[in-house]
Amino acid sequence: MFEAETLFQRMLKAGVHPDETVYVTMINGYFRSGRILEAHQLFEKMIQYAFPPSLDSYTALISGLVKNNEIEKGCVYLDRMLRDGFVPNAVIYASLICHFLRKGHLEFAFRLFDLMDRSLIEIDLVMYIALVIGFCRNINGVKQKLCQVTGASERMRERLLQLLCQGNFLPKKNILRFSANSPEAMKFFAFKLMYKIKGTRFMPNLYLYNGIIAGFCWADRIKDAYIQFEKMQSEGLCPNEVTFTILIGAHCRAGEIDHAIELFNLMNANAYSPDKVTYSTLLKGLCKASREIDALSLFFTMHKRGFFPNKASYENLIRLFCARHLSIPAFKLFEEMLAHNYLPRQYTAEWLLHILHEEERLHESHIVLDMMHNRAITKSVAETNQVVLYGHPFTSVALTNFS
Repeated sequence: MFEAETLFQRMLKAGVHPDETVYVTMINGYFRSGRILEAHQLFEKMIQYAFPPSLDSYTALISGLVKNNEIEKGCVYLDRMLRDGFVPNAVIYASLICHFLRKGHLEFAFRLFDLMDRSLIEIDLVMYIALVIGFCRNINGVKQKLCQVTGASERMRERLLQLLCQGNFLPKKNILRFSANSPEAMKFFAFKLMYKIKGTRFMPNLYLYNGIIAGFCWADRIKDAYIQFEKMQSEGLCPNEVTFTILIGAHCRAGEIDHAIELFNLMNANAYSPDKVTYSTLLKGLCKASREIDALSLFFTMHKRGFFPNKASYENLIRLFCARHLSIPAFKLFEEMLAHNYLPRQYTAEWLLHILHEEERLHESHIVLDMMHNRAITKSVAETNQVVLYGHPFTSVALTNFS
């Protein structure tokens, strides 16, 4: 975001006037960085510079506000959007539905979906996949995020729904209602959703089946996932590397590492080529199961196949070897990690340093200490640059005290 802001300022200084696409991109960037105030201010500046808000800019602002728990402000701009003559489209519905699914507000998300469906807004494949995954993850309640719903936030959500009804000229009283805590209601809605998907032009579809399987796996319903796995094949669809990776990850999370290894071997036997994600998923499971020999073997196999582990894979391996008090392989992995420009987390580095100190490996300890010291300096410089850019006095004081 820093580079984007710098380029944006250079454009303005050079007399190049950004178009609406640039403004919308910057607004989205600010929201992704959690900088709500800057996003809101830029939207208003865009209007001052004679760019009347369009459906795209309204969508970016409203979606960003709601995602950052500013539903009341989102409603203000949604009302303004409607008064400007714009009608909510598939993009804004998709953004809101996916947000409330991630938050675990299953009932409200599906009420939005029902409203979208009855408004005759076309639902694309991506939306169906998001709905299926969201539903399956929450189907038994265990995966819902623990979020406190206050009376005020409930009122704001109902206000949001009311405005969307108004925008699509539908009576609010006809909107679907069901209890996300009722298994019967959940099952009924599941059948309704699956039946609707079955009747679309997208089925049978590998991506939708992968979404269904992933959803059941995240809900810890592996048996249901395998039912869908068999069903897709009976309909003439062959699973792909993504399908197997989803199932391998589910077995790893369930502590069934031997089943995960069997699936991995089955992939290779049936000419499915595991990709980097597959290797990383199984490697994480092996580390979690404390299978250091198997983990190291898979690590070397990755290298032979041309896949380089990501930062998380290195972290998992180093922590596994630290837990086993195997400082030499842990330190070698640490060096290789640095060679790939990956910096371990503070916790990992401190744990490795502790093991090396216990074994009186002074040379290796100094290398780890130097890395930690250099990172602290780099962080200090980055924070100083932020002070220069934004003029934040409190950060400046903190840096002075640190030095």
